[in-house]
Amino acid sequence: MKKLNLIIGFLIALSIISCSSDDNKEESQNQGGILIGNIYYDTPYAYINDENTLNSNPSDLAVILSNKELLPDNIDSGINILYVDYRGVDFEVGSKDLLNYRITKNASRVNGLIQGGERLLEDNFNSDVNATQINFKINSISSTNIDVEFSFTREDGLLISGSYSGTYVNVSD
Repeated sequence: MKKLNLIIGFLIALSIISCSSDDNKEESQNQGGILIGNIYYDTPYAYINDENTLNSNPSDLAVILSNKELLPDNIDSGINILYVDYRGVDFEVGSKDLLNYRITKNASRVNGLIQGGERLLEDNFNSDVNATQINFKINSISSTNIDVEFSFTREDGLLISGSYSGTYVNVSD
């Protein structure tokens, strides 16, 4: 009888472990983050935006990574976000020459716009958080998934790096 109870207990424990790992599998599909010095900012949400979807003329193509889902209209605070854009026709694999870049922490979303917060990196030439070296690369992209990696070296020598691999939302007009 003790052996039977031991076997039943083992099977119950095994089924609990199996169920919990399956439940977490979907949550862990999106993996992304930004490492600024020794501080890590989780970014499990990705968005892409093509400013011109009407024809094949080049336009600004943006990749946005965030710690929060950005589709609700208003978010009071707590948004940590990386925004980059470059000129192109389609989102394609390869290194990109960025036109704009910025990383903001503790921002808000008001009427569809990211506002406020503390800028940790930006392309404003009057800022002390500009990058002297920029590497941004799309490793792969499909109709639902994107894999990117990036690194920036700020003027003060601070290294910023990160990556994202997972699903994205296309917010193109």
